[in-house]
Amino acid sequence: MKRVFIIFLAVSICFGVASCHSLIEYRNEEEKDPINTDIYSSDEVLDKGVVKGGRLKLFSTVPDTLNPLLTDNFYVQQICRLIFESLIILDKAQQPVPVLCKNWEISSDGLEWTFNLRDDVKWHDDIPFTAEDVVFTLDIILKSDLSPYFKSSLQNIETFALIDKYKFSIFLKKPNSFTVEQMTFPIIPKHYYVGSNILDEAKNMAPVGTGPYRFVQFNEDKIMLSANTDWWNKEGNGAQPFEAPYIEEIEVRVYENVGDIEAAFMSKEVDLIYIEGIEYDRYMGRYDLTLKDFPGRNFEFIAFNTKNPILGDDAVRQAIALSIDRMKIIDEILPGKAVPSDIPVMPDSWIYDNNTASYMTDKDRAKDILSQSGWKEEKGMLYKRIEGRKRPLLLEITVNEENEIRNQIAQILAKQLEETGIKIEIITVKWDEQLKRVQSGDYEIAIMGCRVSPIPDISFLYSEAYLPSSPLPSPEAVYNIAGYDNYNVNTYIEGIFRENDFESRRIMFGNMKNLILDDVPYIGLFFYKNAMAYSKRIKGEINPYIWNLLNDITRWYIIEQ
Repeated sequence: MKRVFIIFLAVSICFGVASCHSLIEYRNEEEKDPINTDIYSSDEVLDKGVVKGGRLKLFSTVPDTLNPLLTDNFYVQQICRLIFESLIILDKAQQPVPVLCKNWEISSDGLEWTFNLRDDVKWHDDIPFTAEDVVFTLDIILKSDLSPYFKSSLQNIETFALIDKYKFSIFLKKPNSFTVEQMTFPIIPKHYYVGSNILDEAKNMAPVGTGPYRFVQFNEDKIMLSANTDWWNKEGNGAQPFEAPYIEEIEVRVYENVGDIEAAFMSKEVDLIYIEGIEYDRYMGRYDLTLKDFPGRNFEFIAFNTKNPILGDDAVRQAIALSIDRMKIIDEILPGKAVPSDIPVMPDSWIYDNNTASYMTDKDRAKDILSQSGWKEEKGMLYKRIEGRKRPLLLEITVNEENEIRNQIAQILAKQLEETGIKIEIITVKWDEQLKRVQSGDYEIAIMGCRVSPIPDISFLYSEAYLPSSPLPSPEAVYNIAGYDNYNVNTYIEGIFRENDFESRRIMFGNMKNLILDDVPYIGLFFYKNAMAYSKRIKGEINPYIWNLLNDITRWYIIEQ
């Protein structure tokens, strides 16, 4: 049985999500039967190039509001990304790309960030976009509890101020070189709410944005959007004969239940789905759709309790790292569905230096390290005297029983480690018990997972979290469960957050990663891949990545079948 998420997504400009990191469980669900691909015809139509027009069919559950700052509905958040825009978006490498802002300036102490905005943007009601709209949006996010989804990533902002019509500044509590990457929240219009309340239902159900699509109407079973013919970015790079967006209408069909989404996609009522999980291979072999996979945000890792008398020995952790064959684990359990990674940073990230050292499987070296550290074999078991006691090299791996994949990983790890002389006992517990054990330090080795944030911040796992957290942190928020403490790593973390030069940060990050790999407080396993599935009606440059799932949707086009 496998964990699978099937989620509708309709993103054109990808807003950032909260920066907090969360431990993830992955409950098992019923194994679904493979889709019978024989019943589908190819429905292939000759693509003669870009055409203007057509209607894209998307999906949502019943909306609570269409205000992107207020909604708790994931599907509505995605719809709003078609209507509203942010100051920046993240590219595939996690670098910031200006959208509503042109550029930014940073004070010498790193505490003041000034943003210069575009002066050619208009709201859908033809009112100019200005810095007052950004300040108004920040007021809603930071001075109320109405928008916790975005508030959690902006906790390092002390205050902010309007400078002039197209300029504003924010002032930070502590230096943060990733500040601009956190400016991905949607901007809403100040003028639209003059004389009314931000909670005004009538206004919130008829949104006005700056994005490539305008709201047209909402009734019980659909939301209609139309192309914004006055969009500031309609000419793009000028390489095509038509102005963007190419698709003229978007119909968002409203369903009562989330479970209706797969049936809607299968019956061609909607044109695309986002699959967060590992079951996208169920759609492979279908001739009537396009499938694109890419690394997701869910990272799996092995945590060591460094306060444990045996695991407090660097040599033991290094020997374990040298005994593990990650690619064999992936090939046996998740062939083609995961990307190996040493640390919780996306391998595509600009800051991730793939030239830095990584543990390769070497069981002979692992045995030598243990021998040099004083571990001696007696009757098939390795022993060493630690803290006055003769201790066997017998360790427990704790894993939550609901997660079949982690249980399979544990079984393979036990076999791989036994070849080096490290004996393993697998302990399966409920997820709540697993959390309780790692949070209290009552474990030896644990297989865990977390969802990484849009910025390459690893302080949460290898030190104390550098950035201020949300006032109401999740009980499953990730922190340094290994109890790891390295002065030089801590120094590098602070230096990276204070350094605004990209190349200098990348070098420091690589040096820090080498220190971490030497100490081995954790062993990174992999990132799960996610996927997007599309109807063959959709053409154009379809290149999704985790920070912008519908990358460049404004330059997609529809061919009728």
